[in-house]
Amino acid sequence: MNEGQYRRLCNACDEILTSERMITNIEAIQWLHVIREHPIFLKNYDGLFRQNSVSQKLLGISKRVIIEIASLMRQLWWLIVHSNNLYIGERYQNQNIDFLFVSHLISKEHFGRENDFYFGNMPTDLASMGYKVAIILINQTSLCKRSVAVLEHQPIVPRILLSKSLKISKEFQIWKKVIKLRTAITHELKSRQRNFNRKVLERAAWESVSRSTRSTFRTSIAISEIVAELRPRVVVTTYEGHSWERMVYASAKQIDNRIQCVGFLHAALFRLQHAAFRNLKKNYNPDRLLVSGKVGLRQLNNKTQLQDIPIENVGSNRFVEIIDKNTVEMCLVLPEGDISECKRLFSYSLICARKNPNIMFVWRVHPNQRKLKLRNFGLGINTLPENVMLSNNTLEEDISNAKWALYRGSTAIIAAAANGVMPVYLGRLGELSINPLYEISHLHQTEFDLKEGSFRVIDKSQVNEIVRYCRDFYTPPNVDVLENILKLQQTPFNK
Repeated sequence: MNEGQYRRLCNACDEILTSERMITNIEAIQWLHVIREHPIFLKNYDGLFRQNSVSQKLLGISKRVIIEIASLMRQLWWLIVHSNNLYIGERYQNQNIDFLFVSHLISKEHFGRENDFYFGNMPTDLASMGYKVAIILINQTSLCKRSVAVLEHQPIVPRILLSKSLKISKEFQIWKKVIKLRTAITHELKSRQRNFNRKVLERAAWESVSRSTRSTFRTSIAISEIVAELRPRVVVTTYEGHSWERMVYASAKQIDNRIQCVGFLHAALFRLQHAAFRNLKKNYNPDRLLVSGKVGLRQLNNKTQLQDIPIENVGSNRFVEIIDKNTVEMCLVLPEGDISECKRLFSYSLICARKNPNIMFVWRVHPNQRKLKLRNFGLGINTLPENVMLSNNTLEEDISNAKWALYRGSTAIIAAAANGVMPVYLGRLGELSINPLYEISHLHQTEFDLKEGSFRVIDKSQVNEIVRYCRDFYTPPNVDVLENILKLQQTPFNK
């Protein structure tokens, strides 16, 4: 997909979501919320910009049907084995709380830790200041009630781990909603001319009953029940423009429109980031946006679509600490969590390793992939060359030795570059760039996977400019920002 096609897709999805003939609950269709230009996201839109034969169309439909059947089977299994709606920590008993954070559990090891993976120590700091705080965790692991029950240490801020299924009656409600949504879209299609926007709406009809849409409704229903019980004054979610975020804001406002809904843009913003910057109907927008550093604050203040939404810098637990350097001829390889991205970077680094035997290439993998074998990455090898190794160190330990870092969309490059590691971005010819350092791409090396690149040392003044930029990406957490938001909402709620 080229940039023109990407922008056309975004405009078509926006037209559907913001149309005056608004279809109820159409905001729940994740597929209509184009997050950003990453190929992992864009593969969900395959086929929109090419003419497929009848056999190709049938094959695409068959694949989607098989995926949905598999999803339904998994859902049924979870419903039978784990029948509870959600899991509540023993110390979670308060009503009329001050802050309700909505975060994610992406690794079993993170459950029970004091600091949240996304919000860091901010919830704990607020609790230590006397505020009533709780954290909802959207479960992206296989963790279940039995695992939670055996926790030896309950964190200061109670966690509410959402189940992957609701009660049977609630699951039937979800199916009624998605069928009603599909029927409404099908009816709308009758009045549409045959053009690209109609093609997008036709696909949206398919997506209206998909696993991702059902998951959005499930998350929204579960969180709205908790909001109704706890009556928080402030709801803070991670924020990238996903459908579940929009539905949570609307649900909270429906319960009590005095609730302050806050979106925290915890990650780096990319050049063509889209869904996070788009205004929908008022209740589907956050009341405020928080960013993690000076770079994000500047970028958001330049977005005219967000002029009516206050934006503040709350900082981040990703704030870059200065690391003592002991640089050697070493290149860190920093993939994202997707297997295909790992394969692309690892394959290219193997080419570079053969060409540069004096450089040690250190592969870092996502925490969820550390148990994978070498063969799982599809590289066609069983052993690594002498100058390639898989890292078991912390990121800080690897940064302290690295001279270069090879990366694509991973934001781990920010911490590395902030400590003087020279960035080397791996692009692809004909691909939209996914470089998180796109604003300073002129200062660092870019390689393409059709070349056998060598690693060069860039000018010291360029390194210093890169370091200054990356150290502004994340600033230290400042809970005073959250405390001030609470002061805007001092009217006690009815029990």
